[in-house]
Amino acid sequence: MRTYYGCVLSVTVLLSACATTDTNRQISGAPVVSAYWSSDDLPIDGRYYVVGGDSLSKLAKRFDIPTKDIIAYNQLSSPYTLYPGQVVLLKPSAKRPFTGRKNSTSKINTASANFTIEKAKANASPTTMRDVPTFVDSVEDAQIHWAKPTGNQILTSYSKQHEAIDFAGHAGDPVHAASDGEVIYSGNQIQGYGNLLIIKHNNNFLTAYAHNRTLTVQEGDKVAKGQVIAEMGQSGSDYVHLHFEMRYKGESIDPAPYLQGS
Repeated sequence: MRTYYGCVLSVTVLLSACATTDTNRQISGAPVVSAYWSSDDLPIDGRYYVVGGDSLSKLAKRFDIPTKDIIAYNQLSSPYTLYPGQVVLLKPSAKRPFTGRKNSTSKINTASANFTIEKAKANASPTTMRDVPTFVDSVEDAQIHWAKPTGNQILTSYSKQHEAIDFAGHAGDPVHAASDGEVIYSGNQIQGYGNLLIIKHNNNFLTAYAHNRTLTVQEGDKVAKGQVIAEMGQSGSDYVHLHFEMRYKGESIDPAPYLQGS
């Protein structure tokens, strides 16, 4: 899948195992998933993952890089809009990420620490941030019981180049929650992922489900393992499949070991 995640996101970021909320911030823009890191140091690998509120000019100022260079490194086109989860190269030697090519989606950067959902309209009218509920924060890792989001055939297994599992299917096939949790993102504003769901299972684990035809749960909904949360589709793609990602403490991990026997 693509460079957005999103899910969100190889940066110099300290990820905490304890979630916090920020109740004073005001946000605007389309619904986005934000993973926070505060360092102004240039990421070692030169890859920066966009969060809500970022812009080309802000990144140029923050990292002391000419705007025109960032445009050139990333082959950006006017109006140079950045999207949460997008990978931006900050030096020419950085490995070029996947950039929205059909049939490919890269990781969603959905760090488990300091997670908030910013919800607004496409016209960027201001709205107030809603804190993510934290009922799952006290759940221990060992208490989580996993199941496959679908029993369909695996098309693409997890790898360094494809940090997800892609499942085959037909339009309308049910997509199930991989475990109990809470929906912290439900929408289609992360380019390349179509209709996307992200579920928080505890303070460490997140799962993401992309390219759905329809979403049957909303942000804030509590879901149970095996519950139908979406219908499989091809939104944001050119063929029907489910793109499934798992993150542990903000880092992409292979879901397969957790789904064995389910």
